[in-house]
Amino acid sequence: MSGPSILVDEERARQNIAAFVSNPLFDALALRPHFKTHQSARVGAWFHEAGFTQITVSSLSMAEYFCSQGWDDILIALPAFTGDAAAYDALA
Repeated sequence: MSGPSILVDEERARQNIAAFVSNPLFDALALRPHFKTHQSARVGAWFHEAGFTQITVSSLSMAEYFCSQGWDDILIALPAFTGDAAAYDALA
């Protein structure tokens, strides 16, 4: 996947992820972080290490990218385009 680059403060990002995991307000919820902003396998790995197993993305290509990184519970938060039916089938 190509696109813009981002600089992330890893320590702060991991602290923020840990804050979600440890917050009792979220105990009864299955959190599904949206990977639209970072679009990064490395940042995604930090979420996985913290125990997240479900993610949200904003395109078929992002879903394919994160699937290739080992994620298998991915919500694509946009309507499906029927012209991409074969790609959705392959991803499933």
